[in-house]
Amino acid sequence: MGVTGNPDEIRRYGELFSLVTTGEPTVTWNQPYGSGGTLSAGLANVQDQKARAATKFASAKDGGLAATGEGLKRIANDLGDFDSRGANSIKGLFPGGGV
Repeated sequence: MGVTGNPDEIRRYGELFSLVTTGEPTVTWNQPYGSGGTLSAGLANVQDQKARAATKFASAKDGGLAATGEGLKRIANDLGDFDSRGANSIKGLFPGGGV
């Protein structure tokens, strides 16, 4: 999409990424199991660990999607500057500053 140089298309993708998590509930972790429940303490502990890991993963995924969307929208706002800074960065990787 960036290769097209079309800021409207880049902005559209940014908005799409930003909206992916809009209607989803916030991921939280409330420990539903425990040694006093119907599951044994050992099994409850394993289930709790799995649930915590799943919660962390979901939160990281949602945060990444939101950040991607915001980044694309910022790029679309000033595509010329973004392209020029990117080109200058690539140019600086080569000895003598050029290809």
